[in-house]
Amino acid sequence: MGLADDAKNKFEETKGKAKETIGEKTGDDALEFDGKKEQGSAAIKDAVSTVKDEAKKLANKVQEAFSGDDDEDNKAE
Repeated sequence: MGLADDAKNKFEETKGKAKETIGEKTGDDALEFDGKKEQGSAAIKDAVSTVKDEAKKLANKVQEAFSGDDDEDNKAE
């Protein structure tokens, strides 16, 4: 994902931590749970982003492997 998505995920995680902490300190179980839920959501989005990035890298490696060295030789000529 892009930087904007990464920033959104980090904000969601931070907001979740704040809600969880406030919920713990005030005894508001619903707010604490909501904070944990937001943190989990951000973690899942981050993991999906990482998987997508790694899949793109792998796809590029596979494409390079099948394209062979002929393309590199033609660029030099």
